[in-house]
Order: sequence, then structure tokens, then C-alpha cells
Amino acid sequence: MNLKIAWRSHVGRVRERNEDSIHIDQQAGLVVVADGMGGLLAGEEASATAVEGVVDRLARGAPDARSAEVLLNCMDEAHERVIERAQALDYLGRMGTTLLILRLDLASGAGMFAHVGDSRLYRFDEMGLTQLSKDHTVAQRMIDLGQFPADQAYRAPNRHVLTQALGLPGLYQPQCGAVEAPWTRLLLCSDGLSDMLPDHELINFMQTEPVEHCAEALEAAALAAGGKDNITLAVLDWVAT
Repeated sequence: MNLKIAWRSHVGRVRERNEDSIHIDQQAGLVVVADGMGGLLAGEEASATAVEGVVDRLARGAPDARSAEVLLNCMDEAHERVIERAQALDYLGRMGTTLLILRLDLASGAGMFAHVGDSRLYRFDEMGLTQLSKDHTVAQRMIDLGQFPADQAYRAPNRHVLTQALGLPGLYQPQCGAVEAPWTRLLLCSDGLSDMLPDHELINFMQTEPVEHCAEALEAAALAAGGKDNITLAVLDWVAT
């Protein structure tokens, strides 16, 4: 089997700048997505700095680059770099980013992910669409407390407000999770996609073949739905060699 990745990043129809950043290394089974916050240049700076921190950390090597420990180390390095950059720009406490890291074993398809914020990782297979990551948002907190139904999260008040973000002192508690093999398709995305296309709508587009057309269809659908934020996504397939 062979890994195939298609990705898109679009400014959307409302924002003037694209504050999302994405890094793809197909040969290493690595995908990194970050969605910056802070306005002006701060969002762009935060997301780009975070992604660079992850790539640099992995480039230095590790005994097992797919372990939870290594991915959390990558998150920590990115966090420190964004804080340093925010201090240099006099934006400390006002400049942060989501961060989602996925690292796969190219032999088995299994892997690990680490994340903070509300950029999402989905798994799609014969069981349907499953969100593997858990949003660090006010909306998710309301769901956890039973104050709002999970299937209506995209309508929740203050759903965009993050409870955690990388680069914000005191609001950074990354989480890790496993990706078990086999799987059919994976999707990583910023909230510019997931806010425009709730899970029950994503399912239809996730069945689009081939993977390049799936990525194109998802981006086009998010734009058609309003494109109210930057849209960044990566779709991953296992294909026969």
C-alpha cells in the first residue's frame, strides 16, 4: 500500500489574509495544520512559526518520531517559539494558534496525532465519519457539561472561542491520540472547513474519488457555503501499489 495526500489552503471569501499554515511530507507520513489567531500579521506569524518549530524538531531526529512523547515535544517547541515571536512583536498573550500534528507509519498505516485548539482530525471508513481530535472550545465545554447537544455544536454560541491555544501562556494543554489501522481516508482541517460543513455534510464529500477530487470538492463546498474563514485541509488515502 502507498500513502497519497491532497491538500488545499484558501483565504476564503471574507478574510483579507490567510492565517492558516500547512506542511506536508508524504515520504515521512507527516501532516501539520495550524490556524493562527491574533489579527493583523499575528495570526500568520503564529501559525507559520508553530509549523516551522515542528518541522525543525523532527529534522533533528528521534528514536521513534511517531511516539506521543516526541509529538508532545514538537508541540512544546512550537509553543515556546510562538511565545518568543509574540514577545518580539509585543503581542504576548494576544497571538496564538491551533496546532495539529499527524505522523503515520508508512508500513502499517497506524500513527499518532497531537493537537491543541479546534483544528480537526477525522477518520472515514466503513463505519462512517469519526472525529478523532476533540475541540478545545467553549462549545465543546458546553457539550461536555450537557448544556448543548453534540450534533448541534456548529450552532452553539461562542463556538469559535478557544479554551486552549498554542502560544498563549496558561492556555496550553496539548493532547495526543492514536490512529489505528486499517483506515480508508483521513481528513485534517482548520475550522474554516468544519464550520462551513458540519459532519453530516462532510460525509458525502469524503466519498469523492480520487483523493485530489475529494480535496477540491471539500474546498469548493466550504466556499459555496460562505467561506467565512480561511480554509485549510489535507485528505489522506491508502492506495494499492
